[in-house]
Order: sequence, then C-alpha cells, then structure tokens
Amino acid sequence: MADDESVLVLPPPVPETAHELLLRRDHFFMKRRTAERDSGVKQVIPYIVVCLNDKILGYRRSGSTTETRLLGWSSIGWGGHIEKADQEGLLDAMSLDGLIFNCALREISEELSLGYPVRRRQLGLIVDNSTDVGRHHLGWAELWSYSGDEFSADERTAEHVFRVAISDRFEHEADLEPWSQWVLQRLA
Repeated sequence: MADDESVLVLPPPVPETAHELLLRRDHFFMKRRTAERDSGVKQVIPYIVVCLNDKILGYRRSGSTTETRLLGWSSIGWGGHIEKADQEGLLDAMSLDGLIFNCALREISEELSLGYPVRRRQLGLIVDNSTDVGRHHLGWAELWSYSGDEFSADERTAEHVFRVAISDRFEHEADLEPWSQWVLQRLA
C-alpha cells in the first residue's frame, strides 16, 4: 500500500473491547501518511493468526516491509490496513465487522494464497500504547484455522516463514513483536 492511499481510522475514545469497537459508527478513511502522524486517530488493523493443521504460521518481517518500525521482528499475525476497496460487496459499506473480514481475507490471500478459513475465533482487541506502532494502530485479533497444509508466502512481506505447534511455547518469544506476544498469551 502506498502512503497516499486511504486507510480506515477511528477517533477517540479508544474502545477497550472488540464488542465496543463494533458498536462504533464514527470511523472514516484518511490518507495513510496523515494517519501515521496523527495521534488523534487509531488505524484499525485485522491481525490474523493462521493455523494450518494445529500449527501456527509465523514469519520474520522482510527488509521490504512497508512498516519499517517492525523490521527485524518475528510475527505470528498476518494482515494489514483496511482500504476503501474492502467496502466492495458489503450491504453496509461502513460495517466494521464486514470491513475487517474483507480486509483480512484480502491480506491472507495476498500474503499466503489462502482463502476462507474452516474456523474463525475472535481473540480480542489489541490496544497497545507502549510502542509507536501501537500508539497509531488497534489490532483486531482472530485465529483462522485451515485443514490443509498448503500455502505460498509473499516474500516481500515474510523473509523466513516458520511453523510452531499451538501447544508449544515459542522458543524465541522475545523476538516476537509486541502484538504477537499479546496473542500468544491468549492462545496459551
């Protein structure tokens, strides 16, 4: 996504739960370049944990990632910014649950060549003001499960892809970006 494209943002107050977020109707689109510098809004990001046959798919962010503040971190979350194109096919073009799902499906398709999951489980809303990324973004975390093993990672996003069993603790947890650490606590 280019810096001049529009992304979905939410003005204050920041919701504390996923349910509170879905009740909001005051979200709107703003140029990404502006949103990244505006501390008065939060960008809503679907953050999808992909599970293939009981193994979580993770990756180390590549050097060509558009989010340079996360460069070098490992992640178990896939997703990205909600764009105006994610309104396509929605009866209510500003339905947050529809926008989140459409964006997540688009991102998973682009980044992993995967389609609809067999199961979806909402993990919660990530509100993290401890980092610059967190101060400008809200994460909608879900676990998407697939029955197959096949995927194809976009190397522009993921430099090194790995799998870890849900039942195992991630051996390099300290290398995970903060949102992934948050998710791991909910999966334990």
